[in-house]
Amino acid sequence: MRRGSLKLCCVRLRIGTELGCIVKKVFKILQREFIKELELNTVCDLSTLAHFVPFICKMSHLHKIMLPTHASTCLQDPTHTPAKGSTTDRNKKYVHKIISLFSKLNCLKHATTDDVCFLNDHMKQLLRCLKTPLESLSISFCNISQSDLESFAQWGYYQLKHLYLRGVNLSDLNFMPLKVFLQSVADTLLTLELEDCRMKDPVLLPALSQCSLLTSINLYDNEISTSAPKDLLYHTANLTQLTKELYPAPKEIYNHFGYIRVETFSQCCTELKSKTLITVRQLRSICLGSNPCYGCGERYFYELETTL
Repeated sequence: MRRGSLKLCCVRLRIGTELGCIVKKVFKILQREFIKELELNTVCDLSTLAHFVPFICKMSHLHKIMLPTHASTCLQDPTHTPAKGSTTDRNKKYVHKIISLFSKLNCLKHATTDDVCFLNDHMKQLLRCLKTPLESLSISFCNISQSDLESFAQWGYYQLKHLYLRGVNLSDLNFMPLKVFLQSVADTLLTLELEDCRMKDPVLLPALSQCSLLTSINLYDNEISTSAPKDLLYHTANLTQLTKELYPAPKEIYNHFGYIRVETFSQCCTELKSKTLITVRQLRSICLGSNPCYGCGERYFYELETTL
């Protein structure tokens, strides 16, 4: 074998190194057209991620991509006009290059971004770049704007099966575009996770009740009142395919320090079980969970089929 002639073929590629130079070396020795799944767990800035784009573009059969870059260089206020050649000006070029990557992936079905800064105010551009209908979209720990949320409602195709938003602060945004989007994917959506999005009560009702194929829902770590779980159970009563339902515990169960009052939690869940579930629906895999404990990070759970 000649020196430098080694080529590797793989279907699933997962890279966890923090060194961009090593990532490039890996990309160079791979037969990139065989890769169908890419998980890039690389801590880097926008410049480094942008330099990976030409290599990823060659992955012509890529079905699944995960970009948890934890990019440390973010854009400044979009109303600010940067000086020519400034850091912000260069970052915008990097963002444009990264987003343009999605226009080259003609087989993409599953997209995941985790703790990235380049999505803010750029969701519309990203969705427009997609060449094929996504089956799953997962966004975690990213800031998104009102225009980003509106881009969901303007999305041109409605075949999404799995939507995951986790750690995405929606508290100050108008939820109407998200309601419209849920209605548009009601005939295909199987999994919905809106965990730790700081939503107030079940604001997406009754759009949620139209998702007739829904099998799993997760609304943990949202701020809801005592009446909200009852409303949720009423609106999901006709969703016969549901096998997993994770709802947040009401805010009234916490003391003024934010710690859970276990007896109050237990009493609240018992009343919900006896007064709502028995009269409205059959017992299924329904679970109420508290926010993670400040000390240990664990939750209190109340499974309505069992006990605390």
